Amino acid sequence: MAFNRYGAVVALLGALAFAGPVVGQTVAAEQRLIDRLVEEDLGEFAIDYLERAAADPLIPDEFKRVAPYRIAKLRVNEALRRRDAASRRAALDEAIALLAKLPKPSEVGGAEGRALTDAVGRLALAEADEARRQSLTALSGIPGITVKRARRELRGAKKRLRTAVERYEAELEALRGVSSGTPDGDRRGDLRLRLAQARLLAARLDNELASTYASGSDEAEKLNRAAAERLGELYQKYSKWVVGLYAHLYEGRCYRQLGEHALAAGCFESLVTQPATTPELSRLVTLANAELVALRLATNDVAVAVEDGEAWLDTLEGSQREGAEAATLRYWVGIAKQRLAAGDGLNDSARKRLLRSARELLGEAARTPSEVQAPARDAWADATALLGIESADPRTFDEAFQAGKDAVEAFSAAEVGRAAADQDDTSVRAEFESQRVDSLTAAATAFEAALELADRKSPDEQVNEARYLLAYLDYTAGRDARAIKLAAGVALRAPDDPSAEAAARLGIAALDRRRRQPLDKAESERVAMNLNRLAEFTAERWPAGDAAAIALSVLLAQALDNEDLAAATRIAANAPPDQRPELKLRLAAARWERHARDPEATAADRTAMIDQLLGALDRATQSGAAVPLRATVAVYATEALLEAGRPLEAAPLLEAAEHGVATVVRAKTPPADTKAFLLAALRTYVRAAAWSGGNIDRVEEALDTIGEVCNDSGSPDEFRDVLLATAVKQQADLAAATAPADAQRTAVAALAETLERLRTPLAGAEWNRALWRCQALLKLSDEAGAERRQELTMAASDAFGELARRIEREPGFAPSASAGLAVKLQLGECERRLGDYGGAFEAFASLLVERPALLEVQRSAARTLQDWGQADGDAERLEQAIVGARPGDDRKNRVWGWAKLAAVAGQAATRDPKRRELFFEAWLNVAECRYAAANLRSGAERTTQLRKAANTVRAMQRQYPDLGGPDRKQQFEELGAKIDQTLKRSAA
Repeated sequence: MAFNRYGAVVALLGALAFAGPVVGQTVAAEQRLIDRLVEEDLGEFAIDYLERAAADPLIPDEFKRVAPYRIAKLRVNEALRRRDAASRRAALDEAIALLAKLPKPSEVGGAEGRALTDAVGRLALAEADEARRQSLTALSGIPGITVKRARRELRGAKKRLRTAVERYEAELEALRGVSSGTPDGDRRGDLRLRLAQARLLAARLDNELASTYASGSDEAEKLNRAAAERLGELYQKYSKWVVGLYAHLYEGRCYRQLGEHALAAGCFESLVTQPATTPELSRLVTLANAELVALRLATNDVAVAVEDGEAWLDTLEGSQREGAEAATLRYWVGIAKQRLAAGDGLNDSARKRLLRSARELLGEAARTPSEVQAPARDAWADATALLGIESADPRTFDEAFQAGKDAVEAFSAAEVGRAAADQDDTSVRAEFESQRVDSLTAAATAFEAALELADRKSPDEQVNEARYLLAYLDYTAGRDARAIKLAAGVALRAPDDPSAEAAARLGIAALDRRRRQPLDKAESERVAMNLNRLAEFTAERWPAGDAAAIALSVLLAQALDNEDLAAATRIAANAPPDQRPELKLRLAAARWERHARDPEATAADRTAMIDQLLGALDRATQSGAAVPLRATVAVYATEALLEAGRPLEAAPLLEAAEHGVATVVRAKTPPADTKAFLLAALRTYVRAAAWSGGNIDRVEEALDTIGEVCNDSGSPDEFRDVLLATAVKQQADLAAATAPADAQRTAVAALAETLERLRTPLAGAEWNRALWRCQALLKLSDEAGAERRQELTMAASDAFGELARRIEREPGFAPSASAGLAVKLQLGECERRLGDYGGAFEAFASLLVERPALLEVQRSAARTLQDWGQADGDAERLEQAIVGARPGDDRKNRVWGWAKLAAVAGQAATRDPKRRELFFEAWLNVAECRYAAANLRSGAERTTQLRKAANTVRAMQRQYPDLGGPDRKQQFEELGAKIDQTLKRSAA
């Protein structure tokens, strides 16, 4: 298997869950298993195990009673793993609905009560986190979340937190007086901490809610005042805990927003003097410094704000410089520097230095997820705009170089603004596009001037950086020729320069893009030669860097484009060890593509290629290879396993932590940020998730997403075509797969869901597509279990009925008269399966009035009479199934019955295998009908019918020993045995 992590867990579950638990398994052992799965980040497996436990007689009852509450908590955890806001919200709503259905234990004590407390608490924290996220989104101006909705979410989260606090308090009261060091003592300590955190978060939500109202309004002041009072109480109560110190921090924030600066300063200054002896305390003190900078700005102590903020930033080391806390401090220091730059008494040079420093700080804050990320991005764009673009001709290299750098920042700001702008706001997007073009032109002009003004006094590093940045601008503008010359020049002539590796990467990208354009033979060979030269130099000069990885990838791609697998293999084998797994994964993917196109490939070849692909993916995953490549190969591998009839092995690929099909689709990270890959991945996900067992929620979610993606493009035909292609593949997967019954049932349900969603898109489709859905539903009803067979048959009947009505409404819709007859035949077949024997028989009989020689219709009519007779206990109708019915004017039966069908089929059986099959089927049914009729009679008449049935079977066995094949032979033998036993009982 490619995923050892999943393999180990499946082995664990195989011993403890899927194969059934050990008799006498203790509650503690079961809980350890769940805890182990959660620790391994495999919550879905834990949920699956808990759901199975409910029906397992060997699982202790105590564990079963607790299981629903643990499932609810795990559902919350799984919801929070989703990066997409809509998907996360929907999953949380499901968890809320699940928890609401659970019985509330009347007593706080006991395992059920503890589990309910845990589930309620986890849900409350999740709701609060989601509400804060919604609030930040609304306040940042990002479309999709209104301020009114954010307020509703915050108030709902507060209500849920109150419920959690009540449960914590009640359970703590029940644990009063327990000894420390015991399980109950440990539980009490844990609950006290959770209670403190819940109270802190509830008070913070009031501060968050205040932010949704205008600053200084009565609503904002009232909420902040209440939050400050509660936070102050929490600080007094928990001052020895970190949670108490955070309460003091947010108390100070409330006072700052209320304009009570002295009280705010008292809170922050007491915190910044705390010894930052742990990472958690360091983060707290960093936030306190950020709040102090914000307070200094509020009191117009701008210079002090800058000085103090920079002083603390300088003390941060290593990982302390990363994260939301450091980003928040950088944001406020950046704002302070912007404010300082706007003051009087500064010359232009000093003002620009401050703005450039502010822009750098704000840019770093804008790249880090935090509560200030959105305002940091806006402030960064403002700082860039304030710097402006130099329009005067520069007089020195330094002036030109700095003007170019400023213009590049302005270009980046315009790119960010354009990306963030509402898609429908064309005027704003046009403004950003204009700024983008202007700044790009200005940057290119400035760097061209810098290179002209460069002399021996100009720093080599800056000259080479100017060449590199000009190459970047040329590449962005599509001017590959100059981009190649400048970038390759820096890389090859100054390989020790700080810009050289980046220049090599850019030169390779430009050459590779040039290589893919239509070129004459001579130019194509020249570009390929230069690309090889630069790529080989880069891989050798910087073997451990990103540029080398790109260079080797390009070399490998060239070899694969030239169908030179031997050269590609050498490149991958000779690469540095850390890059080898990724290159070998690319090679494995290319080999798989070649194999998939090979019509002579055997099943053994396919198995070997799939194993190679999975092995390469596993090694690339362990080495940390690029996620987009792994995601692409994961889709290949999933498709390969499905087509090879191994769907259960495909399931682990869906949810792989970084590159799983579901993971990248939900996150919309590369390569799922492109529509083509996204739709391909979603189709594959629908197919593979169908075999995961249980419900089909994940399949429905993926089908919903396909609809959203296609609707965004405004093409309903695209949605129809993608869904139809998915259904065709699902049908093929069902035919190829070897899987347990529960997985097969889920796959049937998933295809049924896809076919249902195709009903409207195919309502006006052309003949072949409309007919395919009808036939697929009928075929699926054959493969479905008894619990769904009638439902699917009814769906097929409705589909064929609509098709028949379209034939009548739209002349020329059916390609031929025979095609129309086939639809009526299949509609009758649906009615037969649904037990409407009279309606089915009338449909078949009407078809046979004009076309009595339609053997398939005759077969269906005979089968209908047989089923009808058996269902009603009507021996006369069973006789009609044998000899026929509905005589015409010539007194010949229009419906032939099984006997004549056998005679007609027997005449052509030697030439036509289908007729041979019908011949044996017809004689078997003659015997079946006689046996069924005998069982409806008594006495001599019963014995006579039994003997006729026995004689039919024996005659066929004597004359045709093989009886049409092993399956049919077994049917004859089993029927003969039943008849003989019945005869013996009758004789006795």
